[in-house]
Amino acid sequence: NAAEDEFQARFIENGAVELYHNGSKKLETNAAGILVTGNITTGDNNEVACGANGDLKLYHNGTNSYIDNHQGDLYIRGEDDHIVLQPVDGESAIVCDPNGSVHLYHDNFKTFHTKSNGIVLTGPEGVDCNIDMYADDGDDNADFWRIVAGADGGWRLYNYASGSYEKSISCAGDGAVELYYDGTKQFQTINGGFN
Repeated sequence: NAAEDEFQARFIENGAVELYHNGSKKLETNAAGILVTGNITTGDNNEVACGANGDLKLYHNGTNSYIDNHQGDLYIRGEDDHIVLQPVDGESAIVCDPNGSVHLYHDNFKTFHTKSNGIVLTGPEGVDCNIDMYADDGDDNADFWRIVAGADGGWRLYNYASGSYEKSISCAGDGAVELYYDGTKQFQTINGGFN
């Protein structure tokens, strides 16, 4: 510059090329590629493209943001820390532990996680925990099932029929097991036997 008091660009023999803004280095080449200090900003619909054919693209269209992968699998990898997906700042939806569990959340409350010998489903304190299942056997009838881990300590199995869930099996925590037919109790265990 005319005042000779700050760099604007430097070209170092057998070394880096450096670009400056107001005396502060913002971009430089190195043996591995380039190093940027500060933000990289693009306008709407401008892509950051990676790969020989731009197969991986990152961009914002003015309304939504996208990560597009058009070749091979897309891996999101970590090292020794968690991988966390948050749709809202501070509210986790998915948390992946290194060498461990995967946790799923509903409204920032953990409802599901994997463990070495299976899975754990959790409902809020004092509320039934429901597992809803659907299997289509091709007859055009609703084939819904619900397993309920009750806040009372028991569990129940329901079938969806005629517009509502109908109890099929009920097991009290420290008491009776009940079997139902078409919503009517047909069998119940009692202390010392059954009815």
